[in-house]
Amino acid sequence: MKNWLFGSKTFSTLLSFLGLTDTPDSYSSQGGKVVAVKSDETGLEFTRNLILGAPITFTGVNLLLNDTHYVIICTAGGITITLPDAQLSEETVYFIKNLTATPVTIVDTAGRQIDQQASFSLALQYDAIMIVAGNGSWWII
Repeated sequence: MKNWLFGSKTFSTLLSFLGLTDTPDSYSSQGGKVVAVKSDETGLEFTRNLILGAPITFTGVNLLLNDTHYVIICTAGGITITLPDAQLSEETVYFIKNLTATPVTIVDTAGRQIDQQASFSLALQYDAIMIVAGNGSWWII
């Protein structure tokens, strides 16, 4: 197939998803994500699929969450789960569960509040929360 040049893009690129003008520039670091319309409706973006294929992380050590995490299962108590800065994580959702009888502490890396508290504890065995970032804070649902 011959590639024709149109401006800075070839014809074969223009026929691909990334060749569209309202899409992300690269597939890099987008594994496991799906395409969605941006909240401002100006184009498309990659986002986590909140229904299918959600990543599950089992941890027995302190953990700093990022966009590769979604469901976190704590297999040891006395650990701290650190959320990313709520102001930089709008609409991010995590599910966190404590499998132990020892509390697991949840904090925000930038000191933002969790339901208007500095931290939150999953104090009892099998305690679990769904937490979402919005309006510069974390909210337990």
